[in-house]
Amino acid sequence: MSSVQNRRSFLTQITGLAAGGAALAGVPSKAAGLQVGAPSGPVTEFKPPTWDLAWLDSFKGKYKQLYDLIWLTHKPNSINPPKNYLDVQKELRGLEFPDVNVAIGLVDIPINASDALWAKFKFGERWNIQDPETGKPAIRNVYLGTGPGDPRGTVKGLQARGVVFWMCNKSLNSLSRDLGRELGRPAGEVYAELVVGFNPGVKVVPAHTWAVGALQERGFTYERL
Repeated sequence: MSSVQNRRSFLTQITGLAAGGAALAGVPSKAAGLQVGAPSGPVTEFKPPTWDLAWLDSFKGKYKQLYDLIWLTHKPNSINPPKNYLDVQKELRGLEFPDVNVAIGLVDIPINASDALWAKFKFGERWNIQDPETGKPAIRNVYLGTGPGDPRGTVKGLQARGVVFWMCNKSLNSLSRDLGRELGRPAGEVYAELVVGFNPGVKVVPAHTWAVGALQERGFTYERL
């Protein structure tokens, strides 16, 4: 099944029940297609039907670098450092993917989000990110690499070199609740829409801090940006 089909299936599983808002907490997880937080917890935690973690063991390179973009200050050059790292590995050692592996972990959604999400949820205004082409709050993902004024390090350019981007599920839940309150929509419905709207290839992880440790256990060196 393709990633697009998987995401559509996930959206169908969640949104059909999320319309009930608070009623989600009382819906069995099997029926809802998602897992909920501990019964004693005050807030429902939305999760994928299953965690896709096989990619954690897919890195076989001799050189492995992890970039931690926790509490990222969004700048035009935010993801230039991973590009620089890959460029230098190629220049000095003549090595590229799969001999060189890079992962980028994020807790903020903009870099991982499609143009459609940027436009609908006004991420440019929310995170104070300007479009270099217009000089106005961006209504497209300026990090994606689809515009002539986009920065040197882009999502598409890095993914083409084997880089994996991930998104923290804890932070995604928090944003879903915030947007739900602002828009008067069920948080579960917003969560499902955000997940479906990720750039292809983005991995949802149970928690950013957990994923940082999981990759270090697998031999990745660490750099915080």
